[in-house]
Amino acid sequence: MKFEDYLAIFNSVQLVGWISVLWFACEYVVENKTVEILYDVKIRRLLEIMLGLSIVEVFHKYYRLSCNIWPNIVQNCVRILIFFGIRDLIPWSNWPIGAVLSWALIDITDYLYFLTKFYGLINWIFWLKYNAFFILIPLATLFEALCVVETIPDFWENCPKNSTFSFSFYFKSCYLIICIMPVILILKFFYIYMSSLTKRDIVYDIAD
Repeated sequence: MKFEDYLAIFNSVQLVGWISVLWFACEYVVENKTVEILYDVKIRRLLEIMLGLSIVEVFHKYYRLSCNIWPNIVQNCVRILIFFGIRDLIPWSNWPIGAVLSWALIDITDYLYFLTKFYGLINWIFWLKYNAFFILIPLATLFEALCVVETIPDFWENCPKNSTFSFSFYFKSCYLIICIMPVILILKFFYIYMSSLTKRDIVYDIAD
């Protein structure tokens, strides 16, 4: 089997997987099921598989496709942090489902684009990929940031108890800065990267 054929199958599996994630997530929204049922019964195992495959994709890009892997590394680290770390700290919150919906829409568009490009059918999906990005990435980043902010009460409870307001305020301010600054930097990084990628692909399409 050629690597291109393997890559087409791999992307197809990813596409089907994220469509399944989106289906279950939408089912939660429509039927108003609890977050615990959503993650523990239907989506948890599936998301574990999809996040594992996304790590494999980084190796594909590094060893065989010679692509910039840093956007994928950053994206995977954030998703793993949200799903395996922060989610368990806020089992009552609905923000993780917003993040999951955004991840699914981003990756469905992405893998659909890769497959249609592989078969030479990129016209409208090219427009969809690069326009949807500027909506979905900020949306996903917003939900991820809200997941982090949701952990603030728990963090404050575990802060050293101090009678002075200034000391307590210092810890709260530092925590907010730690939460917000990476979000701003990551969002700026993705916008710059995606803008350059859009220009590059437009040039390639014109050349073709």
